[in-house]
Formats: sequence, structure tokens, C-alpha cells
Amino acid sequence: MEAKRVYTKFWADYFPVVMRRRKRWEHADPRRDPSKLQRFVYKGIPAPYRREIWMRNCAPRGPPPLTIVPPVTVEAIRVDLPRTFPDNQFLHIERFRNALGRMLYTLAQYIPSVGYCQGINFVAGLILLVMKDETKAVDLLIHMVRQRHDYYNETMSGLKRDTRVMQLILAKECPQVARAFKALDVGLDLLHWKVVSLLVC
Repeated sequence: MEAKRVYTKFWADYFPVVMRRRKRWEHADPRRDPSKLQRFVYKGIPAPYRREIWMRNCAPRGPPPLTIVPPVTVEAIRVDLPRTFPDNQFLHIERFRNALGRMLYTLAQYIPSVGYCQGINFVAGLILLVMKDETKAVDLLIHMVRQRHDYYNETMSGLKRDTRVMQLILAKECPQVARAFKALDVGLDLLHWKVVSLLVC
């Protein structure tokens, strides 16, 4: 109950910011100016614009490779499907849950060196929730993983490297925040993963 109260208060405070950003997008329409668009994206993309902006630089996935997805990967996907945003009504609908499963299977098929990475189901689920289109969602997921391949491989070397850089920057630029994270035992690897998974929403 406490968490719900805190979230409700946070959203009540943050909602005016969201609406203000949305009005700025509607007024300025930064989609026509690449330099302006970059500035606007850094501050957050309002929900009505996300599908278009996310797909702007998304390369098509190409023809399907002749890759057999190992049974252990298929089973891992099957087990994690009901765990993906379990409170989300959209993903409770069987056809959308099945679409998420197909997305994860297709990712494992296209990028066998990654296969199925623990937690990628939440990234895929978020993309599907925004796109509401399985084909576009799969294209975007595969494109994203290809761009950050070392975030999702077995060692997660890219994620670890960037997390370390983030720690150094945070300690230098925002030492109070760094100390607060340390006191709360909040690992920046988790925080960084969340930032990446939100795709600059």
C-alpha cells in the first residue's frame, strides 16, 4: 500500500510535466528539424509520438535465417512469458502474450549469439505495448539488440562497461546521488538496464 501511495503522489506531481512536454511537442513539432528533435527526445518522447520516432532509424530485419532455436531457449521464453508485466491487462490477452513469445523466439532466431537473455522479455514487452504492432515491434527489438549486441550477450560486457562509466560520471558530477544509491544498495547495473529498457521514453 505504501508503494502505491508513493507512486500515486509521484504521478500526481509528474503528470503536469508530461502534459507540458506533450504541448511543447504539439506546438513545435520537432519531427521536421533533426537538431531540434534530438533536444526534444533527450527530455522524453510523449506517448503519441513514440511509435513514429522509435521507428525512424529502424533498419528492416531482413530475411529469416536458417537457425534452429534450441529447446532450452524455447522453454526459457515460455516460462518467462507470464512473468512479463504480470499486472498489465494488455499482455493478459492471449494473442498479445503469444505475440510477445513470437517476438522473443524471432530474436533468438535472428541473433543466435544472444538467444534469449534474461530480462529481454521486459524490453520486448515494453516495445510491444508501445508499438501495438508485432511486425514493427520485432523489427525494433532486433534492431536495438544489434545496435547494443554486447549489452545482451552472455557476459553483458557492454552493459558492465557503460555501467562503470556511469558510476564514474555520477560520482564526479552528482556525488550526493551516488552516495544515496550506495546507501540504498541500488546497483547502477540495474538502474542502467532500466534506462536502456525504457529506450528514452
